[in-house]
Amino acid sequence: METWMFVVGVVAIIGTLGGLIGLLMRQNSQAHALIGVRIDDTRHDLGKRIDATDRRVDDLRTDLAQRMDATDKRIDDLRTDLAQRMDATNQRLDDCAPSCRSSFNRRPASKCGRCKGHSDRP
Repeated sequence: METWMFVVGVVAIIGTLGGLIGLLMRQNSQAHALIGVRIDDTRHDLGKRIDATDRRVDDLRTDLAQRMDATDKRIDDLRTDLAQRMDATNQRLDDCAPSCRSSFNRRPASKCGRCKGHSDRP
C-alpha cells in the first residue's frame, strides 16, 4: 500500500509540475505576443513621427526658399534704386556749370544753386 501511495504522490507531483510548466509556457507566449504588439505599436508611432518630421522639414525648406527669393528680389530692387540714384546724381553733376564742377576743389557751395546740396563736399 505504501508503494501505491508513493506512486500516486509522484504522479501528482509530476502532474502539478507539468501543469505549472504549461501555465508558465502559456503566459510566456502571451507575454511574447504582448511584446510583439507593443513593438508593432512603437514602430507605427515612430513611423508617424518620422513622416511628420519629414513634412515639417519640407515645409521649412519651402519657407526658406521663399524667403531667399524675396531677399534676392529685395537686393535686386535696392541695386536698381541705387543705380537710378547714381544716374540722377551724375546727371545733375553733368548739368552744372564748369565753375560749379570745380567746387569740389573746396570752393563755396554758393557758386551754383542747382548743385548746392553736393557741391560743398571736398
